[in-house]
Amino acid sequence: MITLQVKESATGKAFSCGREIYEAIKSIADADQETFWVIGLNFKNKEIFRKCLFMGGVSHTDVDPKIVFNRLLKHGAAAWIAVHNHPAGDPFPSPADYAITDRLREGSKILGLELIDHIIVGDGCYFSFRTRKKEMA
Repeated sequence: MITLQVKESATGKAFSCGREIYEAIKSIADADQETFWVIGLNFKNKEIFRKCLFMGGVSHTDVDPKIVFNRLLKHGAAAWIAVHNHPAGDPFPSPADYAITDRLREGSKILGLELIDHIIVGDGCYFSFRTRKKEMA
């Protein structure tokens, strides 16, 4: 079994829009495989941790909600942001992206967490599930 080891970080920054989230994590667009990140926030929506939880192939990564929620609860997050990249550069969501976002939103509600947004990072652009549109950087 291979365990993904990526150092956790946190900036303490408060995010107010998709562009700020994109600017903080846009470097993941350079990855040649899909990665799924979680940004945990406190009650003031300030970042308390940032962690890559999953890595996949060139067009897909499996996301296990149990692992996502375990990490959020372990750090005492009140809210959170999901971020992943599309190595091909096009940030438009796939049907699987919509499905996992819905599952994560439902789980968040049950646990009393707020899923602020799910951002898909592409080549010089991103898609925000919150605004339901593609934005250019």
